[in-house]
Amino acid sequence: MRLSKPLILLGLTACAAPSAQEFRPTENVRGASPEGQPAASYEVQDQTGRIAEAAVWSRGVYRNAPGQPTYLDVGIEVRNTGSQPLDLDPSLLSVEVFGVNGAQAAGQLAGMNPDGPATRTIPPATARDFNVTFALPQGMAPEDVNSFRARWGLVSPDRRRYVQFTQFTPDTTRTTTYAYGYAYVPAYGWYDPFLYDPLAPRVVILHHLPMRRVVIVPGRFR
Repeated sequence: MRLSKPLILLGLTACAAPSAQEFRPTENVRGASPEGQPAASYEVQDQTGRIAEAAVWSRGVYRNAPGQPTYLDVGIEVRNTGSQPLDLDPSLLSVEVFGVNGAQAAGQLAGMNPDGPATRTIPPATARDFNVTFALPQGMAPEDVNSFRARWGLVSPDRRRYVQFTQFTPDTTRTTTYAYGYAYVPAYGWYDPFLYDPLAPRVVILHHLPMRRVVIVPGRFR
């Protein structure tokens, strides 16, 4: 017997990657990052008055795959309201991580964007955003982090330092779960995986061939 319509073969494999954990500051939360994370706000002053405004937030703790390093991201925005340039000093950047069992560990500064002596300067009447990444100790997973304290600081041309600590705790309203769906179908086929997680603000779907349609239906994926 001949089939009048093309035969569509569908193979679906779904798995859940390790969840990234979101965090929020514990005080001075009066703003938000460009991506919407809650941000702590500060005023930086010297003997002449206010010279800068700063906002600090976290993009969370995450790792790309089991067994790989865990990273912690901190975002900092500095608005220079004074008459002299300011520098975000990498030597003042650090993070203390507190585990669920009360253990304390230190993260290692893994990178800063933008980086380099010329790019760390905030000229007068200018605002700049910085993304700082710390690598956590080997074997520590995102879910092992109960809280953390970030230290950051600014340096003026006369080498005066302004140092601040920002404490973070888990933000359960923003915790992210990633659901990955893999499909192997012809490009003309239909793919309807019913992928949905009501606890996750974001669902990521990866496919190997272009599809005409992806349908996400609430309540069908657990």
